[in-house]
Amino acid sequence: YAGAVVVSSSAHRTERSKAKASRAGRAGSGSDTHIGTHIGKVAVFPPAGRTFDYILQQRIAPGSRVQVKFRGKTRYGILVEYAESSQYKLKPVDAVLDEEAIVNPKLFKLLKWMGQYYQGEIDRVLFLALPSAIRQGKTIHTMEVWHVCDAGDPQTIDARLEALRGAPKQLGVYKALLKYGDQGGADAQTLGEKLTDWRAAMRALIEKDFVATGPAPASAQSDLQADLPALTKTQTAAFQIVNDDQFACHLFDGVTGSGKTVIYLHLIKRALDAGKQVLVMVPEIGLAYELLHRCREYFGALRVTTYHSDMGATLRARIWASVRSGDLSVVIGTRSAVFMPFARLGLIVIDEEHDASYKESALLPYHARDVAIKRADGLGIPVVLGSATPAMETLWNVRTQRYRSYSLSERYAGAQLPGVEVIDMRGTAVDAGLSPRLIALLGECVERKEMALLFLNRRGYAPRLLCHACGVTPECPRCDRPMVWHLRPAVLHCHHCDLRRPVPKQCAECGGTDLRPLGQGTERIEERIAELFPDYPVTRMDSDSVRHRNAREKQLRAVMERGHGILIGTQMIAKGHHFPTVTLAGIIDVDQYFLSTDFRAIERLGQLVVQVSGRAGRGELAGRVALQTWYPEHPSLSLLLNKSYNDFSTEILKDRERFVWPPFRSLAVVRAVSRKENSALNQLRAIHTHLKQQGANKVEVYPPLLAVVEKIANYHRARLLLAANQRKDLSRCLMQIREMIAKNKASDVHWQIDVDPLTIE
Repeated sequence: YAGAVVVSSSAHRTERSKAKASRAGRAGSGSDTHIGTHIGKVAVFPPAGRTFDYILQQRIAPGSRVQVKFRGKTRYGILVEYAESSQYKLKPVDAVLDEEAIVNPKLFKLLKWMGQYYQGEIDRVLFLALPSAIRQGKTIHTMEVWHVCDAGDPQTIDARLEALRGAPKQLGVYKALLKYGDQGGADAQTLGEKLTDWRAAMRALIEKDFVATGPAPASAQSDLQADLPALTKTQTAAFQIVNDDQFACHLFDGVTGSGKTVIYLHLIKRALDAGKQVLVMVPEIGLAYELLHRCREYFGALRVTTYHSDMGATLRARIWASVRSGDLSVVIGTRSAVFMPFARLGLIVIDEEHDASYKESALLPYHARDVAIKRADGLGIPVVLGSATPAMETLWNVRTQRYRSYSLSERYAGAQLPGVEVIDMRGTAVDAGLSPRLIALLGECVERKEMALLFLNRRGYAPRLLCHACGVTPECPRCDRPMVWHLRPAVLHCHHCDLRRPVPKQCAECGGTDLRPLGQGTERIEERIAELFPDYPVTRMDSDSVRHRNAREKQLRAVMERGHGILIGTQMIAKGHHFPTVTLAGIIDVDQYFLSTDFRAIERLGQLVVQVSGRAGRGELAGRVALQTWYPEHPSLSLLLNKSYNDFSTEILKDRERFVWPPFRSLAVVRAVSRKENSALNQLRAIHTHLKQQGANKVEVYPPLLAVVEKIANYHRARLLLAANQRKDLSRCLMQIREMIAKNKASDVHWQIDVDPLTIE
């Protein structure tokens, strides 16, 4: 949890800061000593929770990087704005790193709004928005492009291929570049997806004059590489409602497999033809790779890129710079891509807009979907939201006519929606979490050599290791929560704080040796499926199996190329992927959503069932869905399966309105953590008491509570929930809380303010 700390009371203690200000270039005198110079407010990295005043000998644009001395060390930062005066004796900046601002004015305006809306200091917002290499003051280079010399001379090419037969690494790189010859060459990202350890071979090829580096030909940047799939009548109507010349938020509310991606491709082409850039946001890295290959197929490898946290720091910085220069036209990225410094952004697409992964959980809990909509509004460009299961907030915006909506109710190319079979688990003999009926359906799939998908949102082998003699389960000493048993490698792993310990051979409580798994995770399902169908390919995809860079893409590519087998996974296989040969989707456990106290749990249940079901029957073969549950008559499940997601969401919105939950009221959660037991809770109680005494009658301030998981990584956690009918009242109250935090003397308490939380825990 320490990684999620946002606001430290010690970082905001004004009096203590003044005592240390001389070391930071901020201690004591008036601004009249700075005649002929400029006073700039600089956000210094790593963020300290405020800006610091420095002298600049020349006036530079806000958004430019500077090098400064900060508490005796060389640091880098961003000039935020100028000040008329300063009460401190100031130090000059050591160097100005940029000839022009690296954060353009419109993007800077967005980041300032983001800090105000989400109650975060501008240095923390900039820290989120900029790649690490940029924050560290490194020189910014655009993407390198390599191409084959004399590519139009077949005899020369043949001779070089023959000459490289004794150098397999160089030959592999040379052949890869030949493959991309009609697109003007390949960049580091493209080569890195196909090759490993290729840079030494590339240098050797350049020394031989077989390969050169330089910009791609203009033709490679403009020609459409392949014909786009044709739009149906329904898709054409959706395509035509998007106006490129003005801001509007469009929801493509389409069933899974309705061809939303085909509409995206046509919208991207139209924007590129107009000389504009496009941002396509996806919730998962795996979805970024899938869409990347489709876009490169049509628009060329040198125009399209991905941007996400799985990349190396240097590559991220180069992509960032190439987008800023306009060399890259289409960015397909996860949450952080919303901050890319586009030179001429003309369209934003947010696929699977409902997904919780768009919400940041650590440094500053912003929602990338909402930030992207605000960015589109500021630029006067359209933004397209796509989902088969739109978020309740999005549907409410449609119904109040803030957003425009277009329904895509049929699957693309005539594919049929799968039928859903509910498997009643009551009284059923369960085999490692699998019912006999689900095993039989898998057997039919294996006999036909088709592909099946099994979803379980729980990684590891078993959630608990149980002593059969005394009933004790090993718990994490830092979190007081059960440790998860993982089989490969064999460890007990705490999924809260990441502590790992060897699997014990006997119970620490009674010394018993009969230790058994309780429950099942993806590893246990994988093991049992492999035993049941030993000659059939089985693949597991979860955050344990794809820890290494590019592992997701390699696994997905292998599954797609094989076309048959059983794929077992967590959330990363449940959304957006197009598996045309999947004929069976099995949902092993949905009952956790019925038992949750989270007010969004039933909404997430509906999204999960629809999204997982949508992976089946997307090709020529019909699909079916098998859903295991101990609550087959649950009213929410019955409504979802017997009617439609639209009817399901209508009932949820009625419940939300009845109990005044979002979107009918604005929420914020103030979280506090401390290593001292009860310290965080006591500090929140003091804030609660103060707000009640001040009469915050337009904001409902609930009594503070301990978190459901009260301790993580030896930090004790508590939270304070606030609700208001008017957002401005909530913002005013949160500002008051921030002032109280700044004056707080309890240096052991760390704080986080979460505006529009997805969970109140």
